[in-house]
Amino acid sequence: MAFTTTTSLSQEFVSKLSAQMIYAPSAEHVFALMARAAIQRAGLESLDTEIAAYYSDLPGFVGPAGAIGMAADQSLATGMYDPLTGSLQLSADGLQMATEMITAVVEVTQPGKTILINKPTLLAGSATEANARATEGTAVSTTGQTITTGQVTLTVREHHGPYSDSTSKVEPVSVTEFLVKRAEHSVIARVGGELRRSYWRYVDRTTIDLCLTSTNTTICSGQFGAAAGGTTQATMVASGNYLTAYDLDLIAESLAGRYVPRFSTGKWCLCLLPKGVTMLKRNNEFREAVRYQPVSLNPLIRGYVGDFGAFHIVESNTIPTTTGGAGDAVTVYQGIACGPGCVGWGVSMPAQVRVLSNTDGGRQFQFYWLSHDTSALLNADLVQVVMAS
Repeated sequence: MAFTTTTSLSQEFVSKLSAQMIYAPSAEHVFALMARAAIQRAGLESLDTEIAAYYSDLPGFVGPAGAIGMAADQSLATGMYDPLTGSLQLSADGLQMATEMITAVVEVTQPGKTILINKPTLLAGSATEANARATEGTAVSTTGQTITTGQVTLTVREHHGPYSDSTSKVEPVSVTEFLVKRAEHSVIARVGGELRRSYWRYVDRTTIDLCLTSTNTTICSGQFGAAAGGTTQATMVASGNYLTAYDLDLIAESLAGRYVPRFSTGKWCLCLLPKGVTMLKRNNEFREAVRYQPVSLNPLIRGYVGDFGAFHIVESNTIPTTTGGAGDAVTVYQGIACGPGCVGWGVSMPAQVRVLSNTDGGRQFQFYWLSHDTSALLNADLVQVVMAS
C-alpha cells in the first residue's frame, strides 16, 4: 500500500527531509561543492519562479536582486554558508572558481527530454605582432571566422539512491515509526544526512568520472628533467613516478599549449588525492614555495592546499585510483587539472526525498532520493589528467 496519508506520515516530515537535500555536501566531496555552487546560482537565476523559490529556501542564501521579490545576492558574493556546520565551504574566490568550472542549466522539463548547455569554444590562429600588424594596401579578409557557442544536447534522466554494493540495487533508508514519533528532529537530521550524502556523492563521482575521460595526460616524472619511472601509464613504476613541482610546470605547459583559459582568479585548478599532496609536500621546491604564503590567503574551498605557480591546489579523497606498470601491478594516483567551463550539469528537478511503500505492517518507513538531471564533459581539452605512482 502506498504511503500517502498524513495520519501515518505527515507531509511536513517529508518536506523537512527534502529540505535536507539542498544543504551543502560534506567537505571531502570537493567536486560536489563546486557543482552545488554552480547549480545553486543557476537555480536562483532561473526565470522559472518555482525553481528559483526552491533554491531560495536554502539557509544562508538570498536570490538575485529583483527575482521573485528576494533581496540582493549578497550571500553568494561573500561565500557559501553551510547551515549545518556554520562554516564557510567556499570563499568568494572559491565560489567564483566553482561557478566558472561547471556550467549549470536549471529548467523545468521531463525525463527523456533534452537540455542544451553552451559549450566553450575558442578561436585559433597566431597572435604575434607581425600577424597583427596592419600594413598599407593590405585589406582585412572578407572571409569571417564564425564565432560559435557550440551547444551540447543532453538527455535528462532519472537518478536515485542510495545504492547498495551488496545487492547492486538502490536500497532505501529505513526507520521505524517509533523513532519517527519519539524524536522527529534527530531522525530528520540522521536520515536526511544519509540521503544528502548519497546524492552529493553521486554528483561528486559523476563530475570526477567525466573529467577523467579526457585523454590529455601527464605522467609524472619523479625527478627534475628525467623520469625515474616510465613515461607511459603501462611503464610506470611504483614509487618511481612521483609528482614534483617540475611536473606542475609540465601540466601548466600542456594547458597553456591548448590555450586553456584560467579562472578569474588568474590560475587553473589542480585537484589531487591525499597521496599526490603528500608527494608534493616531500618536494623541496614546492615545500619552500608554499611555506611563506601570506596568512591572508583564505582557503578557496575545503581541502585547499595552497597556490603554486599557475595552480590553486585542492585535495580530494574521492578521485579513484587506477593501475599501470607491468601487469597493471602499480597503483596510479590520479589528479585533475582544469580550466573554466569543462563540465556541464543540467537539472530539471532538484533532488527530493520520496517515500517507499511501508513495510512490516506500517511499522517501517523507507526513504530514497530522486532527481531529474544530466551531465557531460563539455570540452576535453580543458582538462589534464595527472598520473603519479
